[in-house]
Amino acid sequence: MSFRISLDAQNNCCFVCHPTYVPAEGIQAINMIVADPAFRPGMGFLRDTRDIRLPAEMNYDWFKRDFDSAYSKEHLLMQGSRFAWLVSSPSDYAKAHAWALVTRTTQGQNRLAFRNLEQALEWLGLPAGYEIDYGPVQPEGGP
Repeated sequence: MSFRISLDAQNNCCFVCHPTYVPAEGIQAINMIVADPAFRPGMGFLRDTRDIRLPAEMNYDWFKRDFDSAYSKEHLLMQGSRFAWLVSSPSDYAKAHAWALVTRTTQGQNRLAFRNLEQALEWLGLPAGYEIDYGPVQPEGGP
């Protein structure tokens, strides 16, 4: 598991940081979040992939196939959520925007791509100066 997650029930938001790209870890992170006792439907989400470059094959069709086959059940638990995807490059922004378009017609989904952390946090309704606490970095293989 190369990602880190954090849930902030007080501020109604979940966070996932991906320091490396590993296929299928996006859904694994979502599964861990929705299984966490602190998770409540309607919480905001921030996925941070600023430290990686997303694969070239990620486009609208790729996300649509992925969503239809793997995400639909988990995404029902996120009805009413805002889901921000933070990226660092224009090409990754285009990919994250394609991901947001996949659920444009799904009721209760509100997704946006961002290149600026402060703008993403503001859109999620977090206070100015908010700092994400992922806790200590765990060694490979667990705590």
